[in-house]
Amino acid sequence: MAKRTDKVTYEQRLTVVMGMIARGMSSQRIVQVVSVNWDIAIRTAWGYLRTARNRMADLVAHKREHLLEEILSRHDDLREKGYAGGDHRLVLDVDKEDAKLLGLYPAEKHEHDIRGIDNAIARELALLAGRAEASDAGETEGA
Repeated sequence: MAKRTDKVTYEQRLTVVMGMIARGMSSQRIVQVVSVNWDIAIRTAWGYLRTARNRMADLVAHKREHLLEEILSRHDDLREKGYAGGDHRLVLDVDKEDAKLLGLYPAEKHEHDIRGIDNAIARELALLAGRAEASDAGETEGA
């Protein structure tokens, strides 16, 4: 029967796996390395990977939830310093950033030029049509 790891070791291992994920290592590679280095079953290594991914998702959700508050708080501090120092440009810049973060501006519109794509599609269709006509012609000759 496999020996269970203690909580400290388990947390250290999760941190290592999260680091591997952050460095962009593939899931297969992580499982292989972890399995060999820690002398654990492949199934257990996949469990570490799954738990590490879930933990990272929770961290991201937590950060998203509180990051806006932190940024707006820092902006309030900058705004106060701008008013106190008479730096009205700083105040306006901070106000613009806050408005963007809070979604107060309408979405930006972007023009896309797809004529090049249309021309490429037309050329491909012409090539395909030419091949189809050639194969049709070849079928009638062979019959």
